Amino acid sequence: MLLLGTKTLTIENTTIFADHADPNQFWYLPRPVKFARRGVDKRASFTFIKYKPAAVAGGAKGGGYLMFDVDLQLDPAVEQKILGKLRAIAPDRPKLSAVSFDEGTVACVALNLQGSGGTTAPDGTFKAVEKILGATVPSLDATNSATFSLTLSQEGATILEQAFEQGTTPVGVLYNLKYTGMRPALEVKITADLKRVYNHFSAALSGQYYFVKVGIEAAFESLVQNGAIKIEVINYSSADDRAEKEKWALDFFKENLLKEWFEPTLTPGQLKGGQVTPPELPNRPDPSPNTPPTENTPPTENPTPSSVRQPATLEITNRDPNPSPDGYLIEHTPSSSGTAETLTIRGDNPTVKVNGEVRSLDANNQLTIDIADNTNANIIVECPATTTDETFHLFFDYDKPRESGWSTSSKTYLNYLNNTPNPPDTEFSNTTSRQGITDAPGLHISGDGNQLKDWVRTRLAVPKDVTIKAHASFENDDSPLKQTFNLKLSQRRLQVAKGLILPLVTSTTENAFGHTRARDAQPQRVGDFRDRVAEITGKVISTSAAKIEAKLSRPAPTVTPTPTPTPTPTPTPTPAPKPEPTAGDPAIALKLKFIHQEEQKTVTLQYNRSEAVQRTYAPQGLIGLLLNDLADKRKHFVEIDLDDPFFRVFAVQLDGSIDFERIGLKSAQVAIDYGNPNNAIEHKHADFVFEPNEPTEQKFEVFMNSTADTFYKYSVQYHFDPGSDWEGRAYSYEIPAIPTDDRTLAINPFEHLGFLEARVVPNRIDWGVIDSIDAILSYQSPTGWNKTKTFTFTSASSAQSWKLRLDDPNARSYNYRFVYHLKDGTKQESELAPTETTAIALNDPFEGALDIQFIPLFAPGSLRMMFIDVKYNDPVNLYNREERLELSGTSTAPVLLRLSLKDRTKRSFQYRLTIVKDNQLRQSAFISTEETLIGISDNI
Repeated sequence: MLLLGTKTLTIENTTIFADHADPNQFWYLPRPVKFARRGVDKRASFTFIKYKPAAVAGGAKGGGYLMFDVDLQLDPAVEQKILGKLRAIAPDRPKLSAVSFDEGTVACVALNLQGSGGTTAPDGTFKAVEKILGATVPSLDATNSATFSLTLSQEGATILEQAFEQGTTPVGVLYNLKYTGMRPALEVKITADLKRVYNHFSAALSGQYYFVKVGIEAAFESLVQNGAIKIEVINYSSADDRAEKEKWALDFFKENLLKEWFEPTLTPGQLKGGQVTPPELPNRPDPSPNTPPTENTPPTENPTPSSVRQPATLEITNRDPNPSPDGYLIEHTPSSSGTAETLTIRGDNPTVKVNGEVRSLDANNQLTIDIADNTNANIIVECPATTTDETFHLFFDYDKPRESGWSTSSKTYLNYLNNTPNPPDTEFSNTTSRQGITDAPGLHISGDGNQLKDWVRTRLAVPKDVTIKAHASFENDDSPLKQTFNLKLSQRRLQVAKGLILPLVTSTTENAFGHTRARDAQPQRVGDFRDRVAEITGKVISTSAAKIEAKLSRPAPTVTPTPTPTPTPTPTPTPAPKPEPTAGDPAIALKLKFIHQEEQKTVTLQYNRSEAVQRTYAPQGLIGLLLNDLADKRKHFVEIDLDDPFFRVFAVQLDGSIDFERIGLKSAQVAIDYGNPNNAIEHKHADFVFEPNEPTEQKFEVFMNSTADTFYKYSVQYHFDPGSDWEGRAYSYEIPAIPTDDRTLAINPFEHLGFLEARVVPNRIDWGVIDSIDAILSYQSPTGWNKTKTFTFTSASSAQSWKLRLDDPNARSYNYRFVYHLKDGTKQESELAPTETTAIALNDPFEGALDIQFIPLFAPGSLRMMFIDVKYNDPVNLYNREERLELSGTSTAPVLLRLSLKDRTKRSFQYRLTIVKDNQLRQSAFISTEETLIGISDNI
């Protein structure tokens, strides 16, 4: 947002504002008022028509029309001069943009008449100008264009023509525009790379289970020095003031945010995962020796035939695919006795069905099936497809895509999505998958935008969930400006990758890292093409699904006669051998689990006290002066006889130069009716549709009717996109028919509807006592409908916007109130306040604050630990605070505590010291004071 105040400049007679956040961004108030330029030849949009009637006997008189478009745009040559002078001020390449206006009006003054479109000269007066037609509200876009048409009497046409020839200034244009700017105030920005902070403390506290606050001050100083924590004071009055605000920001960061680790994803010392457990012991054979045989047994006198059970056999009946993938098989271990058969199933996550019934496997991927004599079992083993990660590398040139003019609706962005970047991007268009594009493990390929889409369509497994990580190369420059530049560069690369694949994937997880990966690499990578990339990672099929069908069967037993046995001598018992231990004894096998946790979050906090205010800008210019810009005045002054064919043809030029995307407009449909609707022969009707990316100018042209009417009626239907951010009473609006004789019809939604964009900007908020804030905005239309919107803000929230479409462009007043949810469980509500501004500063409900500093006066190392308990009580306002601060025995830096106040006159608070020293704990009584600088010692 533009910044009002001492940083405002005047360059080349143009007012220049700085930006409140970006030191390279500047804003200018456009000037001067001049003719709009249309077409390829940039011809000024100015036409003066003087006509005379074909017959005067009936009292008809001549007249004229003066039609023109004006706009507010800075001349390109002046813009370049301003940019040249701003280069001496901006730290990097300056950017210059026109101020965006919230609302405004435009009027024309000509001879006897002044007003906006629709103003008519009163009866009973001299009417040189009979009527002013055209705009009441300028376009409020980059050009702020306005279209007017003056209906002139015969006398008025003569006066204006003579005045123009004499070089006088009879016609002028008056703008009255309003814009919003930020009032300068305190602004402190803290950026913390939580990964580096986490790694720093993890390295310092390795092997410990609890985060202890020992040496925390030195650690923070080190983190500030090495850039892991960056503090930027944007507004300050002196070097001492800057140093004080830097120290305040760092202390606030430590005391209020570090203790919660900025609500990180992982907390130091907290491991994810379960315990390591040993596997179950397998069945072991009985280690006892075999029992020796007994003495000889005499043979049986009459042996009978015996049946012999046949072994079971496994037959593979089908494989899909055939052959099966490596390692996918069914192993059968025939039983030596009995009917229980053991199968071992090999494959990834197999599902086994035996005779249609799902069977589970044991820890060894085995199952037992009972196969009786003369029976069989049908077995089906199905293994799902397995996947692995694969990464597609979409490379870009060093600084592509460039920031100038970039948005997700810009031609540059759309050219990337069409795989035809303009300006050309050599690396992006490279269709050859190169080697050595990464040192990371896994599968990696590269290519252009079309190859990326083919990769998503044909190679990724369903569901097509992908992760996008965008990077920029590290060019040995880690300044804040370069960090911001590369972060935005990687964000644009992420937008390109996401836009290419978004219709094809199921979901995306995305992040832009700037040059941090290359900077933190070991060894550090400088200027490496591998980091100018968007990396898209998804799951690809590593092993296809497999199916094996088999039959396990046992034939009927065979019957054989048993021969008469002969006596068998008693053998000498052989001692049983001692069982040898199994190699890699499974009884001591352990499963090793590697656990690693990372904190990848980068947190940026901004503390500021500022407010948005609305200012008025009223540029104006006279047509006579602007006429000097016309290269050939003869092309703009036309004399017409009504007998000319021109007057026998009725034509209206329709101009639909609308910023569709900005207001969520899908189409504008214009209906024109000319002539008496009861006369079917002479009545003419036509419909016109204006849509994005379609011609902005269309023409209505018919033969003039028998009465030579110059008036017609037009009605407009506006159809808005339900998927846009804009809310309103309806998605379609029909403007009733309007009579006019304006031959240049500008379709301007701002003339018929209102577009209110209200932004709620977090400002001065003490998140130490506030959990969240509800900002409730409400709008009551004069026509009876209403809308309410609630935004919830937390410490991590940024500005939020409410876009509201209004039936009445002049009814822009709305109400807002805040509901504060405090950490003690209570809540406070502000009063309902009306406003018409487009930006609301969100502050906490407290009128003041105590910034207390406790200054250590004890010798470092003279004690182990000190605790400071602080109490504040405001019973009238039902407000209580209790805080506890901790100091290590080696601490020497003051400790800051901020207490927000509801009553700025009640400044008294209590504090108590607790000292841990010499294996003793000593505690003082509570002391009441209003001092904010308090010395603390171990003498209590």
